[in-house]
Amino acid sequence: MRFLKELINKIDIKNIIFFSLLIRFLFLIFFDLPNFGDTQTHKQIGEEIFSGNIIFSSIHMPGYGIYMHISNLLMKSNFGVIFFDIILSCSTVYIIYQISKKIFNDINIAKISAIIYSIYPFSIFFSLSSLNENLYIFLLFSSIWFFYNNKYLYGVIFIIISIYVKSISFFIAPILILSFLFFSKNYSSKNLLKYISIYIITLSFLMTPWWIHNFKKYDTFIPTNLSYGYHLYSGNNEMNKTGGGIGGKDVSHKLILDSLEHDYFKADKVFKEHAYNYIKNNPMEFVGITFTKLLRFWSFYPADEKYSNFFYKFTSIFSYGPIFFLSLIFIFFYSRNYIREIIPLITTLFLFTAIYSLTIVSIRYRFPIEPILIILSSYSLKKILFSLK
Repeated sequence: MRFLKELINKIDIKNIIFFSLLIRFLFLIFFDLPNFGDTQTHKQIGEEIFSGNIIFSSIHMPGYGIYMHISNLLMKSNFGVIFFDIILSCSTVYIIYQISKKIFNDINIAKISAIIYSIYPFSIFFSLSSLNENLYIFLLFSSIWFFYNNKYLYGVIFIIISIYVKSISFFIAPILILSFLFFSKNYSSKNLLKYISIYIITLSFLMTPWWIHNFKKYDTFIPTNLSYGYHLYSGNNEMNKTGGGIGGKDVSHKLILDSLEHDYFKADKVFKEHAYNYIKNNPMEFVGITFTKLLRFWSFYPADEKYSNFFYKFTSIFSYGPIFFLSLIFIFFYSRNYIREIIPLITTLFLFTAIYSLTIVSIRYRFPIEPILIILSSYSLKKILFSLK
């Protein structure tokens, strides 16, 4: 314990960031890169955008595809996106450090937060996976950092850009902004009106290119994409017993899509109608599957069969498990002194949990809020480490 305390006292954020960079490049060199279907989808979306075409997918946002295309173009390699994802992951280490320092006004807690994220297996995994979580976390927590520092315009810009990566930000952004405004020491109805107006104007400006694209594609206004109906039906149908959304096991979209000639715009209405009817006609089953999804969302290890072997379970339990319990210790024993500061983070945890428990759940969907657990758990860990001789 003495060694750990001395290490935390002596190390600085530059050393932590360098170490996070080193460990990610070592994993890049010595481990096989994962290959996901979503990666190929994002790659195709980027190619379509830069070819001036309408993108084929109706359930993906274009942000990561654009980012991937530009990254690969700059590096003149299909692996350019991995290099930039590693840089963003290391930048997120710094952002988490700054947020933690801002909340607790304690540099050692901030260092612990940064160290944990730098070695956290899921952060390393997603920095090498060419999936949109890494970029999304960078944008989301950059916006949170700006909000904590009362730089609302920058915070608004970053969280709106994050909508281009994951459409969930479209729903959480207004509530997150309000949670910062209401609990700000400088709260006033004038400031509330001012910053909500800034959000609406900035949203309209930055999202207009995407709205024009969607109007050309669907001949109507679609603010984000058609993923909500698709996923709502995935999580609320007679087949779903696990809370996931695996085609052929938890859901089958094929019958509806085939009957509508794979017109996702028409299918979106049918998906929603079927899901709402299922919820209305099967209230107890809906409550049961929602509870199953809640447990799955906060599970200590992946429920998907391909990630259910000993290695994945062990890694998940002994990385996510401690930060989960240390976060609970903070919430139950220490949070009362930081209520104003942590309300936006707790609000974000609640929103992600509620939205995914209503639709479908994967541990991958929880990862964007795990940095919050890391920040909260760092306070408890510092208490434990520095109380021991």
